[in-house]
Amino acid sequence: KTPEPLSMVALASQLVHHGYSVEIFDSRVEEGIERLLDSISKDLLFIGVSAMSGYQVVDGLHFSKLAKRVNRDVPIVWGGWHSTILPDQTIENQNLDIIVRGQGEITIIELADALKKGMTLEGIKGIYYKLDDSIYKNPERPLSEFNSFAPRNYNLLNVTKYTISDGHLHYQTSVGCPYRCSFCGVTSYFHQRYNCLTPSRVIQELKSHFEQYSLKNISFYDSLFFIDLPRTKEILRGMIESGIIVKWNASTRVDLVLKFDQETYELIKISGCSQLSLGIESGSPRILELFVKDINPEKTQNALKALANHS
Repeated sequence: KTPEPLSMVALASQLVHHGYSVEIFDSRVEEGIERLLDSISKDLLFIGVSAMSGYQVVDGLHFSKLAKRVNRDVPIVWGGWHSTILPDQTIENQNLDIIVRGQGEITIIELADALKKGMTLEGIKGIYYKLDDSIYKNPERPLSEFNSFAPRNYNLLNVTKYTISDGHLHYQTSVGCPYRCSFCGVTSYFHQRYNCLTPSRVIQELKSHFEQYSLKNISFYDSLFFIDLPRTKEILRGMIESGIIVKWNASTRVDLVLKFDQETYELIKISGCSQLSLGIESGSPRILELFVKDINPEKTQNALKALANHS
């Protein structure tokens, strides 16, 4: 089955929390785009499309074109990685009205409120929009406090079509990353900024999901789960103390592994870690320098030895 669309769940949860009705259509698991098009003639504030660069852009543009044929008055709003990284190219498409750049949870509420009240969009940070054949580019929105957002409501999805129905949850405790890898979209998206949920909120939400969905596995979808090591250790302690008995996996870095102490390794083992993914990228110092990885082959070897010694 398919991993949950975390970004769509995040935005939909925000909208519902503020009193809006939302329907998520995930083309990876849903069929019947005609049914979706039939609903466009109804009283919609806007249609949102999230796309990464690649095939999702093709699918999104195809749908946007069909939607405009059905009702040109419903605004088409694009967000996600492609709109953030290539905003000028994206907004130029004739079937798009608005794009959201960067973190969208606050922007989407301000946008929905403005459209509902028939207000101007000029004061909404983080968007480009069209008006009278002109394109307007509003200022960038600063990274918002992650703890201020509504909890992600996975029940807005048809959960039977996702891995969560088999007891495998994809869950995000933080956004952004302070590192500067030149190839990574997160650097462009969050500008090396990092924001995270408090350990107590993470444990509270995980415990609720664990009980509701009979979880067996958790994939932490943070860019890096071990950026703030004391915080990560507190989360792992909380999982153990709360009886959240699962297998879990997460991403980390070579230089973060080198900061692990004995307590960290013990918590990783006891809490049920099944896999840690390291972005080694290359064994070539020249390539690592080109990628701005801020590591070297010697550090990589030392990190792998340390992990092997504690496996």
